[in-house]
Amino acid sequence: MARRKRQKAGIGSADPVGPSADGPRRHVLHRWGPIVLVAVAAIGVYANSLNNGFLYDDGQIILNDVRTRDPAHWREIFTRGYWYRRSDDPIYRPIPLLTYLANHVVTDSLPEEYRPAGYRVFNLALHAGVSLLVYAIGLQLSGRRWTAAAAGVLFAVHPIHGEVVVIVIGRADLLCALLYLLGIWQLLREPLTFPSRFSRRFCGVLILFGVALLTKENAVTFVGTAVLVDLWRRWRVRGGAEARAWSSFLLDRLVRRYLPILAVVVLSLLVDLSSHLLGIQLPVDLGDDHSTIFP
Repeated sequence: MARRKRQKAGIGSADPVGPSADGPRRHVLHRWGPIVLVAVAAIGVYANSLNNGFLYDDGQIILNDVRTRDPAHWREIFTRGYWYRRSDDPIYRPIPLLTYLANHVVTDSLPEEYRPAGYRVFNLALHAGVSLLVYAIGLQLSGRRWTAAAAGVLFAVHPIHGEVVVIVIGRADLLCALLYLLGIWQLLREPLTFPSRFSRRFCGVLILFGVALLTKENAVTFVGTAVLVDLWRRWRVRGGAEARAWSSFLLDRLVRRYLPILAVVVLSLLVDLSSHLLGIQLPVDLGDDHSTIFP
């Protein structure tokens, strides 16, 4: 009624650029402004690295590993360790090697001086994606967009990420972080009370975790993080259907969440073991450089 009286009096209705016109613009800025801010910060702070060549161990993985330069050797990505020259290499990271091979296929037609930039564009996109996931998780936890944006920007510009973003083979960390945080974000969006069978979201979490383990081995900490996320969410519940006794809550979580996650760890170990059994052979001689390589 008061609004109709104001309209009859000509208040707030004469100017076409009034609250009714500004509202949608404010909504767009409120929703998309933090996302754009985090993405621009993540890309802008490392954009000057695009002109760099390959650095440090990039040469061993990108230039001197036949698996990342010749698609005919793609099967060896799954049957050999990460460092190709070491027949006893215990590190198994096939997913990053696949992305290096894909990068080579895409950039092989470019002039040689522009090829490193093609690899780094991918790294910058991954860093932006990880920073946006930090924002998404912050939003899920706090409910405040600009508070979450501040966390995302701080993460994006922190100098600790310089090595993994600028050095191409730091991509293993970027990919692992992307899959890891995407899984945590999905866990936060899942209700505390489980349905009678696995949800599609939780099945997706298991897949993300499995791929993260094939990207870099420190993804195994996801198990502990999932437990901490559940404990934190349960502690915040004060009432309602989700406020069950701690004992029943933890037992339900153990059976329906933690055991499946641990099963993914065991499956990953079996895949790693089988790859070593299939790949027991001397490394191919790719040149005269026989220097010792450390991961």
